[in-house]
Amino acid sequence: MSLIQEFLIKNNLGKFKITGEEYEFRCPFSECASKEKPTFYINRTSEVWICHRCSKSGKNLKTLAYQLGFVELKEPTKAPHIFIPIIQIEIYQKSLQENKEASTYLINKRGLKQSTIIQFKLGYKLVDNQPAIVIPYFDKTKSCVGMKYDFFLRPAGVEKYRKERGTKTEPLNSDKLNLEQPVIITEGEYDAISLWQYGYTNVISMPNGANGISGWVEEIESAKEFYLSFDNDEIGFEAAQKLADILGRSKCKQVFPRLKDINEYLQHGLDKSHIDLIFKQAQPMFNAPVTNIGKYIDDAKDWIENPNKAKGFSTGWKSIDYYLGGIRLGEVTVMSGITSHGKSTFGLALINNLIQQDVNCLVISPEMKEQALLLDLANGYFRKKVKDIKDVEEFVNLYNDKIYIANVFDKWTIKKKDSLMQRVFDIIEYSVRNNNVRFVLLDHMRLFLSPKEQDGERFEIDKFMEKCVHTAIKNNIHIWLIVQPKNLPAAQKKVTLHDLKGSSNISQDTNNVVLIHRNTDSKKQESLVEIDVVKNRELGLCGTAILDFNLASSNNYDEVKR
Repeated sequence: MSLIQEFLIKNNLGKFKITGEEYEFRCPFSECASKEKPTFYINRTSEVWICHRCSKSGKNLKTLAYQLGFVELKEPTKAPHIFIPIIQIEIYQKSLQENKEASTYLINKRGLKQSTIIQFKLGYKLVDNQPAIVIPYFDKTKSCVGMKYDFFLRPAGVEKYRKERGTKTEPLNSDKLNLEQPVIITEGEYDAISLWQYGYTNVISMPNGANGISGWVEEIESAKEFYLSFDNDEIGFEAAQKLADILGRSKCKQVFPRLKDINEYLQHGLDKSHIDLIFKQAQPMFNAPVTNIGKYIDDAKDWIENPNKAKGFSTGWKSIDYYLGGIRLGEVTVMSGITSHGKSTFGLALINNLIQQDVNCLVISPEMKEQALLLDLANGYFRKKVKDIKDVEEFVNLYNDKIYIANVFDKWTIKKKDSLMQRVFDIIEYSVRNNNVRFVLLDHMRLFLSPKEQDGERFEIDKFMEKCVHTAIKNNIHIWLIVQPKNLPAAQKKVTLHDLKGSSNISQDTNNVVLIHRNTDSKKQESLVEIDVVKNRELGLCGTAILDFNLASSNNYDEVKR
């Protein structure tokens, strides 16, 4: 018998006959006008069906069964769990009252009062011939939907806790929870029970300890505030962090027990004042960087009365200050240009200008020897090639406490394939803290990236820029970062913003971008240098300043009179 024949017979669809490739019978739809003669056909192979009178049609037997009302819609399937009759819970409660050893454990060892034991309907039973405290779980309908067993005697080889098979994922005490009030969440059942006894009654425990985050949070996430009181160990801390991510960190505070957990407060006989103290000291798990506008009234007043403060320190060149505005603290400036056009030289010349304004500076350059840096700085200061050590000594005596050099050339040169990424920012923060450094020259970015990174150069550049910006803001300093351009065509004479390695992230993250170009086309003008400010987030002003490179010192730039 074919499937179509079984379908027709099972559903009492009347007599039928086979005509060629089709079953033929009267239309089974009550609204069809044809009741006397067969007009309904089902293809024997494809199961496609149609009534030639009422024009109803479908692709297979299942669509026909549904349209005829033979398919019963089901309620949504939910995870099955046990329901334990309340009379059974009462039996376990009575067994606990009659078992002196179990009662003594809860009262003397756990520190629970008899009223608390009754409140949570704790009981006693033998589980696999082992004595166990019964901790029942109730849902919002007050039905018992599961139990946890505490094998309180814990003989060798017996687990500490076990749940009854089929227990629903339900926090302890959730049946009494008020979501209009702050909700306290503990890691273990005894901690929640202990807090209830201390008077913190709007409390629940994690269904499966530190690992029980999923399957129940949706029921409570509408609450406006949570206190997470987990065990005082690494596992408890991490579990609290994960739960806060789900509930929303802005709604969570973390309570830190000074003992292992809350139940130990009862075990040691401590009164409620100790619990009150740790809740008073609860720490927000998210500090929102948001405040009302009144906080900034004094800063705004200072900007209005002292407009030059917003511009920062002068670069030492009026034409550059016009476009850049100056060296502002809390910012990062990227400088780039074709190799040998003077990026490093300009950075050192800038330092010479800043120390005249009492700004302490730090140079971190893994590709230049420290003594070479010192001589270049002295050349710029004296505006000549220094040949007498007395000149160097004079420069050092004047600015020994103004310029600092990181000793990174010998140990961390790129030739040794060692990365400065993890250490360079420690060097900066150390210098800020101990030497009052306010300006940092990083020369150049590629030397600080890790060649061992598997995530690629773009990832490294992104990470480095993030750290630069964060460090500048956090320490209120200015970082001047020299960046090499991409490999350029031989015919290209000038660098643009898009020629920087990692240009998209640099453009987004840095405050300022300055490009340097030395005119090498004409011997008469070989000393002229263009300084292009192509990004200025603070002032929004961009343009080109022309400087005259001092060939005598190879380390100084003069204004060009126009």
